[in-house]
Amino acid sequence: MDAYCCFAFSCRPTCTSLYLPEPVYEALRKITFEERLKIHDVVLEGIDLALRRRGYPSIEGLKAGKKR
Repeated sequence: MDAYCCFAFSCRPTCTSLYLPEPVYEALRKITFEERLKIHDVVLEGIDLALRRRGYPSIEGLKAGKKR
């Protein structure tokens, strides 16, 4: 676990690693460069979409305590 990752945020998120095929990583790098974002932002966007598609609240909703 990366200590900076786990202690840099006030809400203490859980840290995890993400292993991506090289072409996927490169596509994300291109997107984030062009849109001036971080890969983290794009990954969270995808997680948010996956949660909502499966009937869960958004990330913000879950952080606020909303239930499925």
